[in-house]
Amino acid sequence: MIDAESQSPAAAKVYVWSRVLAAVALWTSIIPAAWSSVDVGWALVWWFPTAIAAIPLCVPGRKPFRVAALTIALLLAVLSLFPGLFLGWFLHLPAALILVAAAQADPLQRTPRLSRVAVAVGVTVAMVTTAVWAVGIYRMALAPADTFTVHTSSRFNVMEQPYRRIIEGDGSGIGFGAEDVSFTHRGDGAGPILSVGFRTDLSGEEQDRLRQHLLELPEVTDVRLCPRLQPLC
Repeated sequence: MIDAESQSPAAAKVYVWSRVLAAVALWTSIIPAAWSSVDVGWALVWWFPTAIAAIPLCVPGRKPFRVAALTIALLLAVLSLFPGLFLGWFLHLPAALILVAAAQADPLQRTPRLSRVAVAVGVTVAMVTTAVWAVGIYRMALAPADTFTVHTSSRFNVMEQPYRRIIEGDGSGIGFGAEDVSFTHRGDGAGPILSVGFRTDLSGEEQDRLRQHLLELPEVTDVRLCPRLQPLC
């Protein structure tokens, strides 16, 4: 027998909220791919899960869409485990969850109540994911810099005094608002590069005093306030 409902125009079209959730899932997949391209460097590997997440949007028909959404959600979940743990693909898990919600949002496939719950869950996951990324990106890239990059000469030896006191992790060996210190060795014959973090509530004048104090430390050759995305400028 021919299923009259499945042959109706309404049944042939993908439910609007399913489409919306599929688009939102793609959005939550674009964010980590774009950030990885900026933070780590451009590479197609970051966009592979995003390309997969876009597939349900291209599928017509309610039933094919549901199958595609669930299949892609499962594939994203599998990819997030291996090699996703090493490539950062686990960041696309929210997209997988939203695609599951998109598959369950169709009232012709599920009860109206379950459909509404699926829509609510998908929208909530999308909003929380976007908010978390917005806060994270602001803190990692857009917030005012709070770390001085300190260049030293080849005579700066982290194992000897007074240099050893300078690199104390809590910044107590420096003072003037410094609250953490780390260092990176260079291979160009110069001394290590120190990263001196300071309190975010330091005024411009207090930052200038800290910078001047750093310049007066032994074997310090330069002090720079670098953008967050270029911490070793």
